[in-house]
Amino acid sequence: MPTGEVKTSSERKYPPGACYGVTGLKQQLEDLRDDPQVRDGLVKYLGHRAANGPAWKDQFRMAAARYFADKEDIRVFGLLVRDVPPHEDDVRVRVSSLAKDCPAKMAIELLAIYLPEKSIEKLGMLAARSRKGGGA
Repeated sequence: MPTGEVKTSSERKYPPGACYGVTGLKQQLEDLRDDPQVRDGLVKYLGHRAANGPAWKDQFRMAAARYFADKEDIRVFGLLVRDVPPHEDDVRVRVSSLAKDCPAKMAIELLAIYLPEKSIEKLGMLAARSRKGGGA
């Protein structure tokens, strides 16, 4: 069962504040790694979305069956989207701390995507325009 968290930040600090605190990327990924109730809640959330017949419904059912057979056999993804110059400190410390005490069957992947500077604030408008068939 793949699970994950996404954070965005234009903050010129490495790592950004979006990585810290009770709603930060670090804590959310640790919660997914350590707390079966958090994972169960996410599976339940996805199950409600799958009930409406999306294209991924069958994939969800297979993943959910695998998850309920072994709740540590999961893939956790953390995605940090930035519009500042790339820097290894954005994920370096997270990798070490998340690897500690990680169950053997669990895989955790952290990704940082760097967009052109000052582009995050325009993403919503560009996505809406794209849905309406307009170009960037």
